[in-house]
Amino acid sequence: MRQGPWADLLYVAQHRKDNPDQWREDYYYRYSQKFLNQVDFREEIRSAYVMGNVQIEQLNILAGLRFEDTSLLANGPIRRVTPAEQARRTAWVGPVTEPEDRRRAEAEFANRISNQGGYENVFPGIHFKYADRSGLVARASYSTSIGRAPIASLIPTVAVSDSAQTISLANTTLKPQFSDNFDLNLEYYYEPVGLFSVSAFLKEVSGFIYTDSSQLVPTGPNNGFEGMRFLGFPIFEGLILFDLTRSDSLATLRPGLAESWKQAPDDKKTWIFTVSYTHLTLPTNREV
Repeated sequence: MRQGPWADLLYVAQHRKDNPDQWREDYYYRYSQKFLNQVDFREEIRSAYVMGNVQIEQLNILAGLRFEDTSLLANGPIRRVTPAEQARRTAWVGPVTEPEDRRRAEAEFANRISNQGGYENVFPGIHFKYADRSGLVARASYSTSIGRAPIASLIPTVAVSDSAQTISLANTTLKPQFSDNFDLNLEYYYEPVGLFSVSAFLKEVSGFIYTDSSQLVPTGPNNGFEGMRFLGFPIFEGLILFDLTRSDSLATLRPGLAESWKQAPDDKKTWIFTVSYTHLTLPTNREV
């Protein structure tokens, strides 16, 4: 595929320097980006871990438990062009000046919102290894893990559209996605230098993060949106922790199987055969 032409940045810079009357800076963009980028995010994770190991003849058992306490604190801008501000912009006559661009950016982005969240997680894990003198090695394990929400989804930025009567906001109280992991592996070592192995794994993932557009601003003076002013506006907000056993919610099952046959690479009579299989099931009946 043929690529489009690339601009010569040195030529562009020199042309702007030689012809300043042909160039005009977008001051609204400059000041709006300044307000949009003024975000603060703090995440603290406190954890503790305990582990134990025991050997019973050919069986080795390793078990552990990890506890995490996560707290979040963030603030970000509120983007809104009020009806009064929109009327003022419409009534403007003539080219928009730099002071007016700055005033518009301040009126649209200067207000801010702060929010905090947090969650606690416990991660158990246990691993078994059985090694027989015949060359058979069996491993089985259970572990847990999480996938934290991206920072952009946690910073409480808010966008209000009076014309469309919608509010879009991030959710600082989002919890992470959680996964239960099961692994099984069988290995057989044989003379002179050979290995046959079969592995299977299963990951059960829950707590998917997605966007919900079914919420409405509730009633009351403490609804978080200036009381009755935004009553009835739809809210587009990141949610989590739906029941995966229900047909109207996200669900997933991620089993997999891997087989391999290995022998000494310097043995010309030896051949290598590998088969791998992975199956992903991601059913959903919910619009994301």
